[in-house]
Amino acid sequence: MPTKNLTLRTIISAANDLGEQPAKELDESLTVDGFTQWRVEYVQLAAAGADVAVAFTAAVALFVFSHDNPFSLRLAAGETLMGNLRQFGPIMCDDEDDEALTTSVLLTGNGVTPSDIEVWIVEKP
Repeated sequence: MPTKNLTLRTIISAANDLGEQPAKELDESLTVDGFTQWRVEYVQLAAAGADVAVAFTAAVALFVFSHDNPFSLRLAAGETLMGNLRQFGPIMCDDEDDEALTTSVLLTGNGVTPSDIEVWIVEKP
């Protein structure tokens, strides 16, 4: 049976001015394997949406990305709302045996325009 795996590559570069070569760069990859469940969810988050749950059981990897407009996110009810986000995460565990997050994250709209959200979730086996 094939072994499912997920590779996350992070590329960040910062330059001191437009058109200049980067002053600092990071290009690194992480991989997790051995999990059995993963999925991608698409959420059309309404501008007035409040605490819209994206549910999971025990995530070893989570990535939330807006293709167009900002959104807000909180890790649990009553927690501080992180606002004006274009992406959250990626969050990724060292291996498939230890989850990073349980239950859900809660999405809130920006109050002006809907957001086209893509959520990647890898569940602990």
